[in-house]
Amino acid sequence: ALAHSNRGVEWAAKGDLARAIADYDQAIKQDPTQAAAFHNRGIANASKRSFDGAIADFDEALKLNPHDAEIRFALGGLYETRNRLDLALKEYEAAGRLFALASYLWVAHFLCRSAVAGGRCRPATAGT
Repeated sequence: ALAHSNRGVEWAAKGDLARAIADYDQAIKQDPTQAAAFHNRGIANASKRSFDGAIADFDEALKLNPHDAEIRFALGGLYETRNRLDLALKEYEAAGRLFALASYLWVAHFLCRSAVAGGRCRPATAGT
């Protein structure tokens, strides 16, 4: 499944969306739990202006990975193109919360690593 998904990315980068979608279809057929294949097929469908197909793909990707801010942001954009501003706003707000959380976690991670490196605290060990 991963080989088909990766080849789909390569086809999409070359602008051959039909081949990309065919490879994503195969990846999904082999492993229907692969959120990235649904996400990438959604991008390809959106590029072909097949917005309903793209929305369906992003919805499936979100069922598998509901905390993916990038998918939620893309879905918001698609809803906006379909003039479904209520749904667009919902997805943009969810994406914003997820992006903010990710930013906060990266800052916390950096501060913690800096404190350990500076000797201001020591890392936890298993069982403590």
